[in-house]
Amino acid sequence: VKRIAAEVVRGRYAMTAIGATAALRHVQFSIPGDVPLWGLSNGVRYLWIHSPGDVSAAWQSNLSTSQAMAFNLAANVYFYATGKHRLTGRLHPLRLPGTTGVSVRRVRMAMLKVGGNWNPEPAAWPRLAQIMAAENRTTLILKKETIDELNGRTTPVAHLTGTGAFHVPWRQETKLHLFLSHGGTLFADAAGGSRAFRRSFRRMVVDIYPTKSLVPINLSSAIYVGTMPDSKVATVVKYRRAFISRHGYSLQPQLLGIRRHGRWVIIFSPQDITGGLLGLHSWGIDGYEPKSAQTLAANIILYAVERNAHHPVRQNSSSQEPVHGGHPEHGISGQTGNGSGPSVPPEIILH
Repeated sequence: VKRIAAEVVRGRYAMTAIGATAALRHVQFSIPGDVPLWGLSNGVRYLWIHSPGDVSAAWQSNLSTSQAMAFNLAANVYFYATGKHRLTGRLHPLRLPGTTGVSVRRVRMAMLKVGGNWNPEPAAWPRLAQIMAAENRTTLILKKETIDELNGRTTPVAHLTGTGAFHVPWRQETKLHLFLSHGGTLFADAAGGSRAFRRSFRRMVVDIYPTKSLVPINLSSAIYVGTMPDSKVATVVKYRRAFISRHGYSLQPQLLGIRRHGRWVIIFSPQDITGGLLGLHSWGIDGYEPKSAQTLAANIILYAVERNAHHPVRQNSSSQEPVHGGHPEHGISGQTGNGSGPSVPPEIILH
């Protein structure tokens, strides 16, 4: 089973023992640590759960009293997978139908290849691209890039995520600083709510801006109020039930940022957003419910595009060169390169 599980994910992850304190063992009933359980996790959620012992025999024989543990385990797996939500009905599938909406802008977003698990949920961003095509009139072009490949003139926003610690060499930190200085925006989130990723990201930010600190983004920010064209209001959000059980009830978004030259150049969510883009309610994730995660992510992208178009590139203290406002690659004007062509089709382009 372990070998097959590893092959399914092409060797990216390995099946390991599920520890005594794991959320799966305590989501509803308490499953002792001496009950053997194995799981294949991508760092955000379990993809595969395996019991070496035979629990199905107890289910088949309906031995709910003498072998209650087998039934408690089944209940825990159910509540873990659903996040204590009801099962999604057939009329509301996670897979979105092809959209026929009109797109008025094209946005390139870099998915930064930093650390060993930089894309834990490969279907998350393509799904948001479909949502933005249908609801935000935006064609989101996803490009998998290294930091060295970043170009703030053609790519207004870069996304960084992960499930563990990472390190960025000083040369690449300098490149990130240049990207931000040329109109780019860095959007990051701790996938699954990873504490190790949070610590690494904060250290990187200190290296890039030694005199700055991440501060809460005010609720009056355009990111929350939704003043950008085709954005939505996100001043009130919903958190996952697992998050509420750990941290208490809240309706306020908790994005942090670094502000430079009148705009947020770094936007960081210590809470998970990536997992929310997938639309799943899995238990154990410290982050936003899917709808709130999707709205926040879309607003951040639209904010980055708007600020990139009007941001002056600061080459030195005495000279400024304006960034291309309404560049056809960004589609700020909603038109093609000659200024009068048809709207861009809502495609998803993966590189």
